[in-house]
This record gives sequence, structure tokens and C-alpha cells, in this order.
Amino acid sequence: MRNPLDFSGQVALVTGAAAGMGLATANAFAELGAAVVLADFKEEAVKATAQKLVAAGHKAIAVQCDVVTMHRWRRWWSAPLPGSAV
Repeated sequence: MRNPLDFSGQVALVTGAAAGMGLATANAFAELGAAVVLADFKEEAVKATAQKLVAAGHKAIAVQCDVVTMHRWRRWWSAPLPGSAV
């Protein structure tokens, strides 16, 4: 039986990942084995967070996005992720 808290081989998309609850959620998913896509409108902060996760041995990439409006969310969602795949 698969451990329900093992996210190995899974990808977690976390919005608001530069601080607060989003940051805590991104860290938790990374610790549980997920590759994490960290999204936030604060570009430098979310990049720094992703770099810390990668330095700790996790798979993570940062993307700058603002998901406040559906228009912005759709535009971001349809764009290719920067860099290599998670």
C-alpha cells in the first residue's frame, strides 16, 4: 500500500510560495518528495526560495505570476515553464 504522505514522482504547484502559508506548503511538499513549482508575483523572493530548496537537495523551480485575476491566471497557465522541466 502506498504511503499517502509520499509525494515522490509528483509535482506540486504552490501559489503564494514566496512567504507565509505558501512558503510553508512548498517546503512541506518538497520534504515529502514532490518536485515543486513555486509561483508568486514577488519574483526575486520566489526565486530565492526555489534556490534554497534546490540547495537542500529538492527539485524546485520558481515562476513569477500573479493569479489575482482569472485573465492573468489563464495567461500564466498557458505559458511554458521557464528552464528545464521539473
